[in-house]
Amino acid sequence: MDNADLSPLKRQKKVESLQELVHVRPDLKGKPVYFFPALDKYYEGVLMYDVKIKKAYVYSVKGDCKFDTFSKWISYLQNRGYFKGYRSAIATIFLQANPTTPSIASILSTSKYMSY
Repeated sequence: MDNADLSPLKRQKKVESLQELVHVRPDLKGKPVYFFPALDKYYEGVLMYDVKIKKAYVYSVKGDCKFDTFSKWISYLQNRGYFKGYRSAIATIFLQANPTTPSIASILSTSKYMSY
């Protein structure tokens, strides 16, 4: 077995989906993402990358804040009362303002990283 094959398996802690997304698709830096708490409602964010610390974050258009995980962004929106209930980040975040297009989960499932 090759060492390259072992590295994802060695990682017991899964790479956060935001960091993984920008690693797998660096062309998405600066592009909008859309969180859909419901089919007819969405919130826009922008994928950003801090070159100095080599870390991706999502800039929330609503609230003018940045977050280093999708979960923190969703929690921020939830705590402000924009929606109620739990939402899965990778299943409810899309690259287009249309919830019938593939979510970021479809991009992450085709990456080199092992899923649980």
